[in-house]
Amino acid sequence: MKNYLSLLLFAVLAVPALFAQGARDGAPHIFLDCQWGCDHEFLKTELTYVNFMRDRADADIFIQQTAVANGSGGVQYTLFLFGQKQFAGQNDTLVFHLPPAASENDSRQTMKTQLERGLLPYLLKTPLAKNISFSVRQEPSESNARETARDPWNFWTFSIRGNAYLNGQKVAKSLELFGNLEANRITEQQKTLLSAGGDYGRNAFRFDDTLSEVYENGGYYFSAAQVFSIDAHWSYGLFGGARQAQYNNLKMSAYVNPGVEFNIFPYKDVARRQLALRYQAGPRLNRYFDETIYFKINELLWEHTLGASYKQVFQWGNFNLGMRSATYLHDWSLNETNIFGGLELNLFKGFNLNLFGEYGLLRNQIELPNDGATKEEALLRIRQLQTGYSYFMYCGISYTFGSIYSNVVNPRFNNFEF
Repeated sequence: MKNYLSLLLFAVLAVPALFAQGARDGAPHIFLDCQWGCDHEFLKTELTYVNFMRDRADADIFIQQTAVANGSGGVQYTLFLFGQKQFAGQNDTLVFHLPPAASENDSRQTMKTQLERGLLPYLLKTPLAKNISFSVRQEPSESNARETARDPWNFWTFSIRGNAYLNGQKVAKSLELFGNLEANRITEQQKTLLSAGGDYGRNAFRFDDTLSEVYENGGYYFSAAQVFSIDAHWSYGLFGGARQAQYNNLKMSAYVNPGVEFNIFPYKDVARRQLALRYQAGPRLNRYFDETIYFKINELLWEHTLGASYKQVFQWGNFNLGMRSATYLHDWSLNETNIFGGLELNLFKGFNLNLFGEYGLLRNQIELPNDGATKEEALLRIRQLQTGYSYFMYCGISYTFGSIYSNVVNPRFNNFEF
């Protein structure tokens, strides 16, 4: 038995060593902080002239990616390249876009191409420079460029989405349906956002041949926004919409709110930092399914909302914090305040901390039905309950140690479970 255990231990320790892939000699060390649209295994198998590092502190080049939605419904990616060690002080920034209908292969090929372009100035200062060849594609003529620039859609983009979820067993079944339509037009000077959608849920329970229960809920919404740019820091807009929500006892809730926003940092810096203050005010008309705790079946209200949000991307992580406070003007004691924030932190080599949380003080549940909610409605979460606060928090910690290299891709038995 002892001999078998010794043989097993040798196999576990020695066999991986036979197939291990060591560091690539002369290749710069890079650390890629990429959270959106990155196929890390694909990049490691394609960019074989660099060493992928497990920790930022061990890298010669630290590459940080951010992503924001663009006007067409796609994504604007920004790659920030920070030189470290032998490349200290050599920094660069690349910006590129992916269309909304980009396939997974298009996304990863584009990311690979952009990384190659960003890495070129660094590679030219390494022994690998003698092995580099590149080509420059000729730009189209001016007439062709004007032809390419024409947009037959005049910056309008449209999308249709639908989802269905169904699960069940002998005594219980549930169905959830979601759908929405969107039409957006976004330019540097203004943006128009139109959206409409709805949802439906059904839960059925069968206890025996004679006793069964069915619970249904759902709703719809429509929203519109027209926003105008004033300068690099100011913007204003008009916002409106309507919705129905059985969960909130709202047969119809419609609003119109003009608003203004001031961003302390220029809007062009949004990929790395933003500190925005917003204010909106206007009327809201509510109609209810059931009489409320204030004995109302419909009412016209005036409300205003003040909000602030801050986000910053650092080399050691990112941080965001926000606040939103809404008040009904006829009674300032009817208000709601929410504070939310998140932190992604790389404190020291191999250690990562992720925090996200939200806390809300609720004093404006004027739509609550006078009859309250049944026990079944509360358990199925198909009816709003009275409360003075709500909260959510997430915390994640990881610490990784060992080899500093992360070049090897071995997909054998991926996603396999016993």
